[in-house]
Amino acid sequence: MKEKEEQSKRQTEPVYSKTYTVEPAEGNGQQELPLTLLAKRILEVATLHAESWGVGL
Repeated sequence: MKEKEEQSKRQTEPVYSKTYTVEPAEGNGQQELPLTLLAKRILEVATLHAESWGVGL
């Protein structure tokens, strides 16, 4: 039972995080982030996460 609790705890802990500030020029009039910029940020975080594990380029 203790093993399951430890595994459950590991699954809920964040593995990697990065905080961004969205500049006013990056959003549109409806305060939305363009999909292209969102995709770029997601790929950047994925790359940084992989590098932190030593498997990035």
